[in-house]
Amino acid sequence: QRFQIWGASVNFDYLINKNLMWRLEFRNLQSKDPIFQKIDQSHPNVKNNFFITTMLAAWF
Repeated sequence: QRFQIWGASVNFDYLINKNLMWRLEFRNLQSKDPIFQKIDQSHPNVKNNFFITTMLAAWF
């Protein structure tokens, strides 16, 4: 059996000033098999994993 997974993400970048950028990203991973664990590991695995991340980047 082959490992099959696909993913997609959408992000929004905002340049706060010339040396500071903020990013907001939405990401979804999908599998044909239930391979993703929930935070509460007492529940069964699931087929999708959706999460939101954010970051700040600075450069000089």
